[in-house]
Formats: sequence, C-alpha cells, structure tokens
Amino acid sequence: FDGSPFLPPGRASRSIVLEGCRGAGVSDLTMIRPSMWMLVVAACEDVVVERLRTLGEVVGSDGIDLVGSRRVRVRDC
Repeated sequence: FDGSPFLPPGRASRSIVLEGCRGAGVSDLTMIRPSMWMLVVAACEDVVVERLRTLGEVVGSDGIDLVGSRRVRVRDC
C-alpha cells in the first residue's frame, strides 16, 4: 500500500481507517510512506491486525492507533 498520494504538502490524512466495525481484519500488508495515523481502529470490536509492516518517514506514521475499541488483537507486526 503506497501512502504517498495521501501526503500532499502541508496536509496529511489518515491512510487506513476502520470505524464502527465488528469482526474486521488487516493482514499481510506492507505500507510504504504512510501518512499520519497510518492505521486507525476506532469504535470497533473483535478486530485482528497481523503481519503489518511499514516504511514511513513522517511524524505519526509509526504505528497503529486504537481509539475507543474493544477486543483488538495486534500480532506479528
């Protein structure tokens, strides 16, 4: 997943957002140049994130943001 189109000068947006999901998953994904908040899991339940890799260079492109979610499993990232 190439996040560079989401990096316009002076204005970045979230790369991937799961919001209000139940039973969702992200796996076997490599993110290149993700924007800020590269993966947001917000107001979700029973989510699995596995084997997620990133090559980032901007502030905030370094992780998975869990916001108001329950039973989220992150492994092998």
